[in-house]
Amino acid sequence: MIRKPGAFPGATTLEQARSAGKFTPVLDAWWAAAVKVHGDAAGTRALIEVLLLARHISHEHLVAGLAMALRAGALTADAVTLEARKVAQTEDEPAGCPSPNDAIGGRP
Repeated sequence: MIRKPGAFPGATTLEQARSAGKFTPVLDAWWAAAVKVHGDAAGTRALIEVLLLARHISHEHLVAGLAMALRAGALTADAVTLEARKVAQTEDEPAGCPSPNDAIGGRP
């Protein structure tokens, strides 16, 4: 699919993911925005790269990262990765633990 992104929109796998609820409206919105900015082939290729991130990032974190990247207009797989990792890191921090910013007066 990475080499031939034009085959992705009609792929059986895509329809199966939609039917199972794994291909969410956020994925569709991000994909549409990426295609608008990068063109059909490059936008679809970026989406496929994002979907491959699911090998290393949970679905929930990936979808949250996509939503954050979409709001920021960041339409690359790298941006989604960064945002998804931020979400995962925030969830992994125990409640009440000081953040690194607390050591410098709470400023980012």
